[in-house]
Amino acid sequence: MQRNPQLNDAGELQHLLSIEGLPREILTQILDTAESFA
Repeated sequence: MQRNPQLNDAGELQHLLSIEGLPREILTQILDTAESFA
């Protein structure tokens, strides 16, 4: 499988360029973080 350029070697989000191809866990983390600012 090809490495996602948005993720670092530990699988953590490094650069958000697009949500396409990101694992569900990362998308949930992004939304949970955004909700804390609402």
